[in-house]
Amino acid sequence: FIFMSMFSKLFGGSSKDKEKPAPPPPAPPAPSAKGSTGPAAEIEKLDMAIEILEKKISLNEKKVGVELQKAKEYNAKGNKAFALQCMKRKKQMEEQITSAYAQMSNLETMRTKLQESALLKQVLEATKAGAKRLEQDNKELNADQIEDERERIQEIISDQKAVADALSQPLDGDVVDEDELMGELDELMELDAELEAEAEAEKAKTKAGKAKATAVSLPDMPSVPVGKLPNKQVLVEEEEGEDEAALRALEAELNS
Repeated sequence: FIFMSMFSKLFGGSSKDKEKPAPPPPAPPAPSAKGSTGPAAEIEKLDMAIEILEKKISLNEKKVGVELQKAKEYNAKGNKAFALQCMKRKKQMEEQITSAYAQMSNLETMRTKLQESALLKQVLEATKAGAKRLEQDNKELNADQIEDERERIQEIISDQKAVADALSQPLDGDVVDEDELMGELDELMELDAELEAEAEAEKAKTKAGKAKATAVSLPDMPSVPVGKLPNKQVLVEEEEGEDEAALRALEAELNS
């Protein structure tokens, strides 16, 4: 009776003990694009396998919770056999979960390695392509070609300068001698410098004359007489005596 009850519980028993139906299994992964090869296709397969394992783990974790709840209920009712079967199924699902986690970890490691390998391959291909292009460019370019191109550019620039100079000439044909104009400017500047030097010298001379005239001392003025002034007749006689002495000195000098 116990065996039949367990069998009915596992494969569908009475409606009283029948639990809610389990969710449907995950749909199989969609096939990859036809003809896709290389690391991308393998990485896509690994992604689908990891997704399946994740769904399986999620489903088994829910089942573990259900079995544990059922085991508790049976044990509360005193049905130890049913509780034991629930615990066994719980343990099997936990082992499946552990195995699925390990498998998923291996798949993720493989996916990472494939991604790294694909990246390294792309880097290597890009490096080879770059080296090939550099080699081709070095064959097309050499020192002689570069020198010829530089000379050609210099000729172009020289021609442009000649054209610009021609266009800048006056249309009336009156060509100005720039050297002559600059020579005239130099002469005018020299003349201005000479005039300025002469003006400075004259100014200094005038200033020195004024200073000298200022430095000359005034003549000594006669002292004021202290005693009684002589009368007018005495002064006249003294002046006439001085005049006669001067005349006699002059005549003596002429006769000598």
